[in-house]
Amino acid sequence: MKDIKTITILILLGLIVYLKQCTEPKKVVVPKEVIKIETKYDTIVKVSEVYVPTIKEVIVEVHDTITEIDTVKVIGDYFTKKFYSDTLNEDSLIAIVNDTVYKNSIISRQFKYELIYPTVTITKDSSVLKNEFFWGLDMAGTKNQLNLIGAGIMLKTKRDNVYGLGLGINQDIQPILSLKFYKKFK
Repeated sequence: MKDIKTITILILLGLIVYLKQCTEPKKVVVPKEVIKIETKYDTIVKVSEVYVPTIKEVIVEVHDTITEIDTVKVIGDYFTKKFYSDTLNEDSLIAIVNDTVYKNSIISRQFKYELIYPTVTITKDSSVLKNEFFWGLDMAGTKNQLNLIGAGIMLKTKRDNVYGLGLGINQDIQPILSLKFYKKFK
């Protein structure tokens, strides 16, 4: 008879706590969102074909004064193949121009560029808050004796309140009912 009174009191206390929670003003449930922004840089490399320029016009300059000229040096310079490379670096663009000069003429030109293009990926994960159920086992006791062994279930609500109900037995094999309520610290 004493156990029925205790169980009834515990059930009534649990109902009072539950009903008190039901009277609180409802909060707007805002889904928790995780936004992840990832920026990757793709490098676009383009190499053009070798371009051979054509002569459109030749201008001959006539000098009226005569000066000493090292003919061997001039002829050696004339028959030397020279390679020129020019690099232009602007923010996300690198342009390289390679020229080959032979007999005072550009005999080939090559253009290469690297464009660093940012790719932005935005992922948005949203999860709507929902009720969750848990189950588990209980054990309680002192150093010398096991006082309680049982099982229980818990409900976590959208408002982060936790309600629990457990059933177990004590060392005298008497049933024990437990009601639990937890509230999140804010």
